[in-house]
Amino acid sequence: MNKTTVDRQPSTQLPLSVQHRQTLMPGNLSGARTLQILVAMSLFFFAVGSALAQNRYLQIPASGFTPQTSGGAGVEGYQGNTTGTARQFSGSVRMFAPANLPNGATITSLYCGGMAPTATTRLVFTLRRNQPQTANVDMVIVATDFAEEHFEFTNSSSVVEPVVGNKTFNYYVVAEVDDLNGSLCPTCTIGFCRIRYTQ
Repeated sequence: MNKTTVDRQPSTQLPLSVQHRQTLMPGNLSGARTLQILVAMSLFFFAVGSALAQNRYLQIPASGFTPQTSGGAGVEGYQGNTTGTARQFSGSVRMFAPANLPNGATITSLYCGGMAPTATTRLVFTLRRNQPQTANVDMVIVATDFAEEHFEFTNSSSVVEPVVGNKTFNYYVVAEVDDLNGSLCPTCTIGFCRIRYTQ
């Protein structure tokens, strides 16, 4: 029996997987389609980057606040409970606490708690940015309610110029008594403040 020999020439047709990849190459797409793909990729990587920017927190306890009297002189000692978790204003009109935030962080909210024991008094907390010999910037303010006469916690995410720049600025929290009659509030009490930020 005679055998028929068939000459097989190398195929010039690319495998389907390679053909498929080539159709996705930007050079084989219209300009509009290429732009759509690039926009979709940009949105994807932006979403990934945003997810990686995790919430972080700086806690400032009551014992971290330093009081100032109405006359401007510092109050010696610590007026508050024995555990350091609550501090009274005593003869002070305001207290200050440093906010040691990392450079480049983005502040997203301020959350503070305290107690004003009368219906004519409230506590106001301000996260403040300072640059020497330049006007301060009140970045975010929270306040308790006049009607509340027990511990109250209040929060705000309305932050002005939220990015921390430690090369130029310093940051601190001011706690003040706001009394409708202009009186001091010796038993007004600070609980704590918490600053939320991303980085």
